[in-house]
Amino acid sequence: ETQWGLPIVVTWFLRSVTAAALFLIPVMLGTLVVLGAKWRRRRRLLSGTPVDRIRGAWALATNRLVDAGMSIAAADTNNEIAELGEDHVPAARRELRRLASLASATTFGTPARPDLLAQDAVFCLGSVERSLAESRTRWQRVRWQLSLRSLRPSTASPV
Repeated sequence: ETQWGLPIVVTWFLRSVTAAALFLIPVMLGTLVVLGAKWRRRRRLLSGTPVDRIRGAWALATNRLVDAGMSIAAADTNNEIAELGEDHVPAARRELRRLASLASATTFGTPARPDLLAQDAVFCLGSVERSLAESRTRWQRVRWQLSLRSLRPSTASPV
């Protein structure tokens, strides 16, 4: 027995649980902070006018590509980004190109029925994200979801 009157096995078990908790609590808090920041950014980018939602969907798509390991130069056009990103989204190449076109159309013109185009942009974003997730193992998906690349100014998408 130990000083608290508990068996040694119970004491060691409690110490192990305490040590694990001391390690896991900061890890869980860090995970929640990263996921919360990404969720808030997503909510902000997909709200507003239809034109803002289209641009936001493109920005989120490029952020997801950056988190997947793609580098985007500041001078890359939307079409160049879509072309570079095709290898990362094998099942959503067409949707990635469509999203790039929608973003360019809102930047350089005034498209008709932007409300319908905003819905299309969000659908394309979903297809791109599903394709990125499907092409990864479970561990790669966790690393992709928790990647800080799109949050750091030095590696974030310039879009």
